[in-house]
Amino acid sequence: MLGFYFPSMVDYVTQFSTNTLIQVYSAVFGTIKLMGDDTLKNKLEEIENSHPSIPYFIKKRIVSDNLYGIDIMEEATEIAKLRLFLALVSSANDVEELEPLPNIFAGNTLIVSQQFTKKDELLFVVSVLNSFACDFIIRQKVTAHCNMFYVYQLPVPRLTKNDRNFNDIVQRAAKLICTTPEFDELAQEVGLGSHQQGVTDEAERAKLRAELDGMVAHLYGLTEDEFSYILTTFPIVNATVKEAALSAYRSFVPMFGNSELVSC
Repeated sequence: MLGFYFPSMVDYVTQFSTNTLIQVYSAVFGTIKLMGDDTLKNKLEEIENSHPSIPYFIKKRIVSDNLYGIDIMEEATEIAKLRLFLALVSSANDVEELEPLPNIFAGNTLIVSQQFTKKDELLFVVSVLNSFACDFIIRQKVTAHCNMFYVYQLPVPRLTKNDRNFNDIVQRAAKLICTTPEFDELAQEVGLGSHQQGVTDEAERAKLRAELDGMVAHLYGLTEDEFSYILTTFPIVNATVKEAALSAYRSFVPMFGNSELVSC
């Protein structure tokens, strides 16, 4: 398997190899069902009971264990493998078919993060990175490609739970995120309780997002004129969304006062 410098060749070779191997696996599985070997039948039954989709299992097994390649750049083969896994995921007919993928090398374009030991700090960072203010900053650096080097250079306010406004931001983010039982553990860890305290009403969610944008703008020390200008640089965002963010900014003026830019 060649690296990512020849994507069309990679696609051709891997598609041919994968289709051939799928036929081989399918033939083997079919033969086992017709044979009288109880050991093989039990093994096949174990596989079928452990995986929601046998076709997905076969393709994942092929990508993980049956395709090999070399390139002058080690990361090239890893990126080629990533392309195959992305194609694998996109081939699933239902989300229930998906299974965890193995760890792979990540280039500086693939967005990954280190494990946050404190989930409240993770929610705070997510809130900042998704704000109009932070979006505006990174767009001053990016031309056509958002490289992770740009992300590393972003000035992100450094708040912890001992800082003013930290918990207000975390709780709003938690209400937006924790809306299903899968997020109960996160909700408990950040003090929300459970997904039942999450917000699903669209109008209320829009209000929470506007408040987050208004608060983050204050953390960056933006004046109303500066924040208003930043909002004008998002032409495809609905005007009511931008008006709500600016209104929220104004409502938080008494809370933030004339506070200076938080250390970044």
